[in-house]
Amino acid sequence: MSGYREEISEFLYHLSEKLDEELYEEFLSSCDASFHYQVGAFSPELGKEMVWLDHDYKEIRNLMLLIHQHVRMKGNFTRNISMIRIKDGGENCYEVRSQIMVMHTDQSGTTKLFAVGSYSDRITRKQDQLRLLERKVYLQTRNLGPGIHVPI
Repeated sequence: MSGYREEISEFLYHLSEKLDEELYEEFLSSCDASFHYQVGAFSPELGKEMVWLDHDYKEIRNLMLLIHQHVRMKGNFTRNISMIRIKDGGENCYEVRSQIMVMHTDQSGTTKLFAVGSYSDRITRKQDQLRLLERKVYLQTRNLGPGIHVPI
């Protein structure tokens, strides 16, 4: 497994670049047909976990391909991944946990921290290629504002 650390890290950085560049078809081409995507956070006010988005491959694909038709935040997002931890998930599968910071740069060039959280990814190797099976985004940030349709 340790031999795959660099390859898995590069795979995750590649996925982040595709999201940053809004190349959603390329991001999706690295996902398995059984891909599952979820975004959640803990609400101290409610005293429980919240699930903000819960999509299978078909649903997240539809969302991503229609993003450009939505009214949304102007500007660009940049995702920074760090502290990647990899565990053997059995049967050619890896469980990967990483920290995420998302920056937003508006049209005037002002950059602000947008969100902080973590990714819990499940990755598999099929036909000598890494594929993303699942991504759970768990946010510490709970106020994202209106018009956020892009995946975190």
